[in-house]
Amino acid sequence: MRWLIWRQHRADAALLLAVFTLTAMALVPHALDMHHLFATSGVGDCLQTQRTGCRSPFLQDIADGYQPYINNVVPWLVALPAAAGLFLGAPLLAREYEQGTWQLVWAQSVPRARWLCGKLIAVGASVVVTAAALSRLVTWWFSADAKIKGRLDMAFSVQGLVFPAHALFAFAAGAVAGAWLRRTFPAMALALAAYLVVRVPVETQLRMRLLPPRQMTLDPTASNVRALQPGPQDRVLARGLIAPDGRRLSQVEADTLAAGMPRDDWPGYLHRHGLKDWYQYQPGGRFWTLQAMEAGLFLALTAALLAVLVLRIRRRAV
Repeated sequence: MRWLIWRQHRADAALLLAVFTLTAMALVPHALDMHHLFATSGVGDCLQTQRTGCRSPFLQDIADGYQPYINNVVPWLVALPAAAGLFLGAPLLAREYEQGTWQLVWAQSVPRARWLCGKLIAVGASVVVTAAALSRLVTWWFSADAKIKGRLDMAFSVQGLVFPAHALFAFAAGAVAGAWLRRTFPAMALALAAYLVVRVPVETQLRMRLLPPRQMTLDPTASNVRALQPGPQDRVLARGLIAPDGRRLSQVEADTLAAGMPRDDWPGYLHRHGLKDWYQYQPGGRFWTLQAMEAGLFLALTAALLAVLVLRIRRRAV
């Protein structure tokens, strides 16, 4: 059985290796340049001693060096888990049904549940290992910029634990779709739809709410107001002005207030009217906690999908 699984999926293994190799070729030279600039420019020492007040001229050089890669490479990396569901998960069983090879396999002495688990473990483990290696590579590549701006931005999805969890969930969704529809292309469409139905709301609505965000109000005239504000490592979710009675001003009210506000004394004007700055944010130190919570959510969904798949294969006669 192992030999058969290898014969069937060695092209998949080659594809995963090619994806990792191409990504490494794109990121490693750039990472070495950025890390060298970070180490030799003194930006690291500046951030340690001055934190948000660091004014090193090389900060902008590092930000400018990363931004084109973030804009072009990260969206491609974000799409890779969906590709695992489309090109590895969906054909896993749908191809067996289309080619009729399932009849030969199920006629052998190997129980169908064992056959299924062997395929899932072999291909699923390859997906997880490749995704984990890519995640580690991206985390290393991004580390210089992360020390400046934090890791709770758009690169959150391709670092740490969530990237392998997303890939495994997409693979499981594709396998279930293939078993259900028994046709590769419809299964690919269903797998993509199922993945997006879960992934998009998690990324846009739930991710930064897995832990209750912190709230902060600040007097704009405070001497240390800059040090008290959320730092570049934190993810600001909302901000505005709060009235003396604790009511948050709407955007229309804030715009109306700003129209009549003296430009040379904004903090003083707010202070005289009892208004304070209000922030809602996630601290940068919660990166790994949020990663673990989101990864756990996707792994739980993956386990549910795989359980449904195993039960379906075991109970279905044809």
